[in-house]
Amino acid sequence: MKFTSDVVVLSARRYSMTDEKTGELVQGTKVQYIEDWNDCMEENKRGVSVLSANFPFKWFDDLTDLPATYEADFQLAEGARGKPVVRMTALRFKAPFIPGKDGK
Repeated sequence: MKFTSDVVVLSARRYSMTDEKTGELVQGTKVQYIEDWNDCMEENKRGVSVLSANFPFKWFDDLTDLPATYEADFQLAEGARGKPVVRMTALRFKAPFIPGKDGK
């Protein structure tokens, strides 16, 4: 199952570390994002739920002028212990994020 949705990417950071058990180099880009900005504050008085996704290390250079609105692809996949999880698989820039006049 695949679907597409608009998200606001808040931040992106690169990581590079060596796995202590295997000695393997682990690299990537961690993206933090939110969905459905306009409705979040009305439904959640404690703030907006920030989600995260990991991508290849080289994707970091394609994420510019954050925060920004991106079109994101998601796919249903098998997670830990066989439980279904939704994973972000791609991002396409749409526009800089500019909150509305009312702060939303």
